[in-house]
Amino acid sequence: MGLAHVEIQTFAGVNNLRGTLDALRGVEGFDQLVALGIVRDAEGDGAAALQSVRDALGATNFAVPTRGLERVGANPAVVVLINPHDEPNGRFEDVCIRSVADTEIMKCAAYVTCLKGLAQGKPAREWKTRVHAYIAAQDHPEVSLGVAGKYGYFPLDHAAFATVRRLFELLEGS
Repeated sequence: MGLAHVEIQTFAGVNNLRGTLDALRGVEGFDQLVALGIVRDAEGDGAAALQSVRDALGATNFAVPTRGLERVGANPAVVVLINPHDEPNGRFEDVCIRSVADTEIMKCAAYVTCLKGLAQGKPAREWKTRVHAYIAAQDHPEVSLGVAGKYGYFPLDHAAFATVRRLFELLEGS
């Protein structure tokens, strides 16, 4: 998207968001932070995911949006995106798979459906298995999801990523 001055950090799991937000205030340069975006998967309950982010923001004295993709506050402004946006459940991997759902490679990902028939309860994280099956068919099959995005394995201009693009627009203030 041609964005400058953007830094992406992980909070390493939903249970660590509050501590990460607390620690953020102690990072050198925090006083220059213009906007803070928080992205979390809906998992099985998008409303509960949003509420947990709102609770963490409130407990750490950051501005608290009432809904996803709403910019609130200043210095820093805060924007939250629960993936997939406006859906009751899911995760970022689902967004990625939607962007390539019509490709020939994804037709081969029926492999995941086959696995489900072979081993009860397997794969445990079907969404991760699907996205990694897609990545495995690329030139660099060993890369993570983030690196796969950098390599262009997922078309970031696809409609599936519209809410992610909107998040960055809101963070820039537009």
